[in-house]
Amino acid sequence: MQKRVSLRGSIVTFIAASACALLFTGCQGAGPSAGPAGGEPEGAGSESAAAEQQVPAEETASGRYTATLSAGDREFTFAPSTCIINDEDVVVSGPGADDATGEPAFLSIDLYTATEPYQGEVRVDLGTDQEFESSDDLIVAFIGSEHGSQYVRASNDSMVLTVGEFRDGNAGTLGSGRVIFNCAAR
Repeated sequence: MQKRVSLRGSIVTFIAASACALLFTGCQGAGPSAGPAGGEPEGAGSESAAAEQQVPAEETASGRYTATLSAGDREFTFAPSTCIINDEDVVVSGPGADDATGEPAFLSIDLYTATEPYQGEVRVDLGTDQEFESSDDLIVAFIGSEHGSQYVRASNDSMVLTVGEFRDGNAGTLGSGRVIFNCAAR
């Protein structure tokens, strides 16, 4: 008896095998992209070398990187597990807590350069210290000259953001504040 193989069956088998292979190997190349170095952003100083550092979360428990945020009358301290500063992007994220209450919080900073020096968002999800567990209880600030925000890049490893206005999850104003973070390994 001769077995007949259909084209449709072969395609389905190939797609299923490819999907399984991708599932088992994961997305190994999904790290931050390293594009060509752009122009030096305003306030960057004379150092133009890109500083990109990222460590596993278990190393941050010893306080390898630091970040503090003040929004109106609230203060937070964070131990970022991701801390990258270069001429094109700033990505800082990690768990922390409200200094006064101990309430868990998760910091996420995503800045980029486009038509002006750094612009983007600073976000604190309240009530969680885990990434991708957002809540309606949050603090957010938009960074860019149109938002009254400024920054000083103290070195390749640290930055100070002066934020014109922080808002809560209901778009209520919390007032001005600042974010200080250091991506230098200690």
